[in-house]
Formats: sequence, C-alpha cells, structure tokens
Amino acid sequence: MWNAIIDEITYLCLLSACAHGGLVKEAWFFFDCQAYEFVSRMPVEPTPSMLGALFNGCLNHKRLDLAEIVGRKLIEMQPDNDGRYVGLANVYAEVKRWDECRNTRGEMERKGVKKTRGYSIVV
Repeated sequence: MWNAIIDEITYLCLLSACAHGGLVKEAWFFFDCQAYEFVSRMPVEPTPSMLGALFNGCLNHKRLDLAEIVGRKLIEMQPDNDGRYVGLANVYAEVKRWDECRNTRGEMERKGVKKTRGYSIVV
C-alpha cells in the first residue's frame, strides 16, 4: 500500500487528516517507532516540511526520543534555520538534558544563527 510515491503535500495531508479526524491508531502507525524509518524509506527524499510535521507529531505524542533524531536531521538539512535549533533545545529541556540543551543553543550561536524575534499582527 505504501509503495506508491508519496509527496510532501500528500504526507502532510495524511498527518493532518489523522490529527483532525481523531484517528489515533492510524496516526500511531506513522508516529510509532517506525515513523522515521517510514519517512526515510519513501521513494522521494523527505523535505524539511515533512520532517517538521513528523517532529511536531513526535512532540504532540511525547515521542521525544524520535523528536531528537528528527530534530538533528532538520538541523543538518537547514543549518541556518533558528527554529530547528530552538525546537531541539526545547526537546532536551523537556527531558531535563540541560547539557544538550545548552550545547544546541551554543551550536546555534557558533554558527552565527540568530533567533528571529516573534511578533503578532492584529487585523
């Protein structure tokens, strides 16, 4: 069934449908211990958006072990994206791995990546 080519949009729609439809068992198929393997074995190279969706799913389901793996891959793919470092540092903080949290923030600084200031727009 999963031999068909799954592109970024299809994957994101699949994850979104599971999340919005309350399809917990189906979502766990993707987020369980084989989730990263599933994404890695797709016939297309996983994009940062795909891995970002997986990362957020891991956070939502408290799969912080897998979130760490995906977070590292995201930093490798997008070394200038501040959100990737902050996300991974937050994973380490969540499990009280303070040295890794500090090291991730330090890595961001050493590479000259600046955290983008947050802002809100009221319409």
